[in-house]
Amino acid sequence: MWIDYWAIDWDYDGITFKSMWQAIRGNGKRANTVNTIASSPQLSAGKRAIAVWLVDVFGNDASATVEVR
Repeated sequence: MWIDYWAIDWDYDGITFKSMWQAIRGNGKRANTVNTIASSPQLSAGKRAIAVWLVDVFGNDASATVEVR
């Protein structure tokens, strides 16, 4: 996989990404594939935005936001 690391903000405010969970590939001999499954903490009920930020091994980054209830 080409993913270097990715992070999740479980309660994204639409302005500042606050990393609350991360998965990192590692480097050198410790370089592995990045875990692609994340478990959310216990979240309070209600509508919220969850944002994901991903960086590949070339330094390119991408993000996505989804609204959940």
